[in-house]
Amino acid sequence: MTRERFADLLHCRLLLEPEAAVLALAHIDEAILAQLRDFDKALDRAIAEGDTEGYIRNNHAFHFTLYRAQPGQTLVRLIETMGCFLGHSCGSFASELAAPTSMIVTRPR
Repeated sequence: MTRERFADLLHCRLLLEPEAAVLALAHIDEAILAQLRDFDKALDRAIAEGDTEGYIRNNHAFHFTLYRAQPGQTLVRLIETMGCFLGHSCGSFASELAAPTSMIVTRPR
């Protein structure tokens, strides 16, 4: 994969993921919120322990639990596809790109 292709895919993913999160907010119930909090705690533990695999696993679980809360699943599938394309190349190019890596999500009242 070329740097240009990687940057293009990453750009698309960064457009899709916030939209999926916003669409999900209205559908987050107490059970989903509890899951998200559990994943967040697991992320904190993984960071504190330097557990890269645990971080990756819980980060993915957090985000896709959030995305899947919204009823339309096409957007989730597009994000998954972007992740598949990027997954094999992230090590090669990710450090060269300055991209936001975190989002703050709060439950609407």
